[in-house]
Amino acid sequence: MDIGGSRGARGRPFDEARNTVGSTLTAVGDHRTWTVNNFLMRECVSTILSSPRITAKVVPHNGKYVLTGGIMVFNEALCIKESYPKELLDSLSSESASRLRRGERSRWILHCRKEVDMIERLPTPFGLVRYGVAPDHPETKIVINQFSRVALNERCSFFGNVNLGISVSLSELREIYHVVVLAYGAESDRTLGIPGEDLAGIHSAREFVWWYNGHPDCSYMSPDLKSTDTAIVLGQGNVALDVARILLRPTTELATTDIAEHALISLQNSSIRKVCLVGRRGPVQAACTAKELREILGLKDLYINVQEHDLVKSHVDEEELKNSRIQRRVYELLCKAATSRPPQPVSENGTPGKQSAIGTGQFEDHQCGLVLKSIGYRSVPVEGLPFDDSRGVVPNINGRVLSDKQHNNIIENGLYVSGWLKRGPTGIIATNLYDAEETVASISEDLEGVLADDSNSPRPGRDGLLQLLDSRSVRYVPFKGWEEIDLKEKAIGAIKNKPREKIASPEELLRAANT
Repeated sequence: MDIGGSRGARGRPFDEARNTVGSTLTAVGDHRTWTVNNFLMRECVSTILSSPRITAKVVPHNGKYVLTGGIMVFNEALCIKESYPKELLDSLSSESASRLRRGERSRWILHCRKEVDMIERLPTPFGLVRYGVAPDHPETKIVINQFSRVALNERCSFFGNVNLGISVSLSELREIYHVVVLAYGAESDRTLGIPGEDLAGIHSAREFVWWYNGHPDCSYMSPDLKSTDTAIVLGQGNVALDVARILLRPTTELATTDIAEHALISLQNSSIRKVCLVGRRGPVQAACTAKELREILGLKDLYINVQEHDLVKSHVDEEELKNSRIQRRVYELLCKAATSRPPQPVSENGTPGKQSAIGTGQFEDHQCGLVLKSIGYRSVPVEGLPFDDSRGVVPNINGRVLSDKQHNNIIENGLYVSGWLKRGPTGIIATNLYDAEETVASISEDLEGVLADDSNSPRPGRDGLLQLLDSRSVRYVPFKGWEEIDLKEKAIGAIKNKPREKIASPEELLRAANT
């Protein structure tokens, strides 16, 4: 709910500020605070008041108050009245309301007329949510509604089917825009580095996930699910559990999800009845969550075979479990599912939280016709972007990209990174939210610091990008084009009693977008 209130006499400061940002500026309360397009929300007021990092300048210039930076606040320079509307005070915590009544300095956020353009390699938005979240987890995809509300803002534009490094270079984007944020995730895989890794029937879990989620890059893929009854998944994280669950879940249940049609047909004809999860380390170090593990353990008509001797803990394992409630819960679930076998001695290698796997010299043979490697995603660099190849991430400090100029770690002003490209492929969607907040805080701070002069200088921005794409005959897909794709997918899905039928062909996507 937006904050509202009665409007009092505006006075000269409000009129001057109004002249700066245009007719979309509205007064809230007794013209103590102002916001553009009702962006000041109840949920963020307390944070705004208490955060020392939300700062801005409102400075006189040629007889007007000029707003500097991309995210702005009004302070006492424009907050003149002593009183605050009752509904505003009611929306705050008691501590924040008391601070207002005592007349302490307040900071109010104002989004002025800055624009944000999102560039996406595919014709469709939503990246990991659309192509990474399992089809039987529709509740996780609800976040798309929030993303859509942002994309529909008049100051936000979506440019799909624009490939960074091909359609436009990073250096060109940095010339066009004041700030460039890279958040393109991880589109490759870690490797095992062992002989036979590239044999037929061996795929990365990322490719398999993209295949059953209808990703255009993997629509060609045709994993053989008919020639074997056994699949092996290397890994014990959430992605490993996802692919194991999709392989074993009754297809009658998958048929009412948004799983890709080609994948559903292949799974309906699948001969796989057994999936083995192989972990490099022990169950104490399993990277999955209790929620994901509980889901696969509860699949209908599924027999779970967890060897009890695989659950024997070392003293170092015990210390790890004491320090992690999540790991402790995962281990407890595995113990409940275990069958009885004689225990084997367990060796220790490392300290709690830092144990590594070392081969024992013993080998086992397992017959299978399909292997899925779920050992981690990996980001890839683009030309002109500093990249730590050993870690597979962009070196950064709080989202500010670092350039290794002879090991001096110089900050690349105006260039930022977020998500898996920033920290590595770990965590869940909510983890990316906190990660993004840190990067945005750095941008806000820099717009008031090192980028202050540059942010007040004109850049081509959206017009410059449009001219560049037009000169190269790049057929970009705007958000309206995505909405056309969305409508068509839902219409086809409705016929099949599915929420949508994803279009996997790049050419079909462009045709559906009507661009």
